[in-house]
Amino acid sequence: MFLLVLSVIFVALIVYLVFFTDFFTVKKIHVTGVSRLDKDYVKKLTGSGLKQSIFTLNVHRIESNLKTNPWIEKADISRALPDTLRVRVHERVVCAVIDIEGVRFAVDSGGYVLDREKNKEYAGYPALKNAAVKTPTVGTYISDSKARKCFQVIAGLPGPIKKVIKEAYFSTIKGTCLKINFGWGAFELIYGTPEESKLKNEMLLAVISDIEANSRKVKYVDVRVPEAPVIRE
Repeated sequence: MFLLVLSVIFVALIVYLVFFTDFFTVKKIHVTGVSRLDKDYVKKLTGSGLKQSIFTLNVHRIESNLKTNPWIEKADISRALPDTLRVRVHERVVCAVIDIEGVRFAVDSGGYVLDREKNKEYAGYPALKNAAVKTPTVGTYISDSKARKCFQVIAGLPGPIKKVIKEAYFSTIKGTCLKINFGWGAFELIYGTPEESKLKNEMLLAVISDIEANSRKVKYVDVRVPEAPVIRE
């Protein structure tokens, strides 16, 4: 009987706190995972606002609101009782730019269009040129499969190589091709398809190390068959 009374009192207390006080209203929105986006902007983008009951927040709507920004790939939403909404953002990352007749767009490794370049803010990223792509819209995917393969190749390259790619293009015969400039020498890298990327990258690093160590001047390096790379001087 005593436990029953305690249960009734506990339920009554919860009902009182939920419906007649602001104990369970959202007072804080805690944002993590952002590097490009501003935390205050993300808080506003949730559309949840403060002074709402933490129990009645529509988590799916908050996620949808956040994903209207092209830089947000997904968001993990959780409640921390009694009054905190937690938002962990997963931002998309620029992989390369696609150049459409001089107009450049930043894209991620999946070919998702993140932004249109305005003031050369993406000048340091590899530029894919001569792609059979119409002017894209921010917040959509590049439809051309060849272009997406190029982005996939670029995203999978080792950091030291990724940093020195100047241009990329797709050849029907050769697949993905990259123009590399290490400062001490420039050459064309014929990569082919994204398949066997781990082996291709290992062989590529070994070849470049040999070229640099011996001050070799080469025209191109072909790693389409990673077990037997071709180097033309």
